[in-house]
Amino acid sequence: MGFKSDIQATNVSLSMTGRNTDGDLATTLDGALTAGSTSVVVDDITGFPTTADGGGVLEIGTELIKYTTLTAGTKTFSGLTRNYNLQTNDAGLIHNDGVAVEGYNIVVGGTTLGIPLRLKALSVSSSGAATGEIVLVTGSTYTALSLDIPSGSIFTLNIPGSGILCPRGILIQTALNLTGITAFTDKFSGPNLTTTNG
Repeated sequence: MGFKSDIQATNVSLSMTGRNTDGDLATTLDGALTAGSTSVVVDDITGFPTTADGGGVLEIGTELIKYTTLTAGTKTFSGLTRNYNLQTNDAGLIHNDGVAVEGYNIVVGGTTLGIPLRLKALSVSSSGAATGEIVLVTGSTYTALSLDIPSGSIFTLNIPGSGILCPRGILIQTALNLTGITAFTDKFSGPNLTTTNG
């Protein structure tokens, strides 16, 4: 296994518009989904990552769905990668009308299989309104990092050793009282390396 030594910085501007008091983007499904559905319609899209943001990820039940396009007029997400978290339960791909939907911003990641990487450092800026909070998850909803950010601060965390393995990319599950994030990652590659190594 070999590692590249280059560090990549990715900046994400965050809006608190549409986030609930817990810092989550939440809405409900407007119409049932089958395992073969190619678009998702919801009741409210306020604050959800748009096409210009490169899309985002939806969590519905136990399924993560990556999308590339958000059509505001119809509140429809398309360009879907269903079962982004590679769950093995096909019943988890069927969703009833009215169920909860959460939205995640993509920090790093984006191909069908995600981009294997290690999070080496993180810089987060607080809006100054109150104590901030950020929760980062991998492409399988496992919490990679959860931090409270002092009000009015820019907080930088250097992660020792090899960093945090994020085989399917890094997603923002929760963002509260924040204005932006910069993730510093070390991409890795090598023979026989898959998205489950680490």
